[in-house]
Amino acid sequence: MTKNFSEENMLSWEAHTMVYKGVMIDTSEEVAVQRIFEKYVQDLGEFNTQVESFSGLHHHNLVGYVGFCYAKHKTIHVFEYMPNGSLDKWLSEDAGKANKNWPLQRTFA
Repeated sequence: MTKNFSEENMLSWEAHTMVYKGVMIDTSEEVAVQRIFEKYVQDLGEFNTQVESFSGLHHHNLVGYVGFCYAKHKTIHVFEYMPNGSLDKWLSEDAGKANKNWPLQRTFA
């Protein structure tokens, strides 16, 4: 799915997670696979809470939750893949000087 979590498929990383681009074997759908490092998962109950939270969120402005895996201390969440990257990438100052000349709308009371 992620070519064994190879660096070439890595999309981002934080202190306790790494996100990889993957492809679902059965549907060929591109997905984002979030791998949580073992030492940051306190117990199965915490992971179950995350799964319930993610699977209960449905909104057109949120990325969809595809599924999860918890086996042999491998903790993984699978989300829809967004080819343009994350919102924080586009809003950060280090976004490669992306075009941020969005129109400003003013509202007067």
